[in-house]
Amino acid sequence: ILQAALRRPAVLAKMVATVDVLSGGRIEPCFGRGNAYPDVYTFFGQSADEASKRFAENVRLVVDLWAAESPLSWEGAFRAPLVDVEVRPRPVQRPTPPLWIGGGLSSASVDLAVELGAGLMLPTVFGNWDLFVPAVERYVERWAAAGRPTERRRIGCCSHAFVGAESSAVRARWAPRYLHYLESVNQWIEQSAQRAGMPAVSLPAADFDALTTTIAICGSPDEVVDRMGQAAEQLHLDTHVLMFDMGGVPSSELVEAIELTGAEVLPQLS
Repeated sequence: ILQAALRRPAVLAKMVATVDVLSGGRIEPCFGRGNAYPDVYTFFGQSADEASKRFAENVRLVVDLWAAESPLSWEGAFRAPLVDVEVRPRPVQRPTPPLWIGGGLSSASVDLAVELGAGLMLPTVFGNWDLFVPAVERYVERWAAAGRPTERRRIGCCSHAFVGAESSAVRARWAPRYLHYLESVNQWIEQSAQRAGMPAVSLPAADFDALTTTIAICGSPDEVVDRMGQAAEQLHLDTHVLMFDMGGVPSSELVEAIELTGAEVLPQLS
């Protein structure tokens, strides 16, 4: 996920296009506002109140730079005009790489995804899946109203997750690491908000059992498949990103979890 509200659009377009070339046309960038840490705006002398408009302007410009068949001239509200700018290298995937907009608590982000024909990536690590149902409904309704093909509509979510061969053992191993991770992130968010003079929006804080029945996913391969199925049904998903590497998980256990996911989770999802 790339923070697009603060980055220079021409540089961001070049970065993503370069990775698209190096990967043979396999990148799927996801752009988000990156407003969990509010002092990133004050560090740049910007107002977080402008984040939504800056984000939309920057993402539109990135898309225009990718799609342009000739040097582009452009003028907007938040940066200096561009005159005859051309991004090199050109992305392999034309006219643009498949794009995701990270959002789900802001109607503006949902509407931007529809406007650009982009996928909607829900930030489900920040709250109960129920919170994002209205965003999904808005996205589906507005996608249809815009006359876009249903088969090109994409909805994804991301989950903190871990998988092991035996449920109770993997939960016992992951619980202290995950709770430590959440505690650390909330401390960083609080410190960032204090520096910016703004209220903090913390990650969910609850006991491990509550987290793994509402937000996170942890257990045996079959349990992980069941939880992913619940999310897919509730949020109409076609993409689910699992985030394993957090809380100081040893590399050996991380590799084991990834291999187990490939061997026993993914085959049940196809």
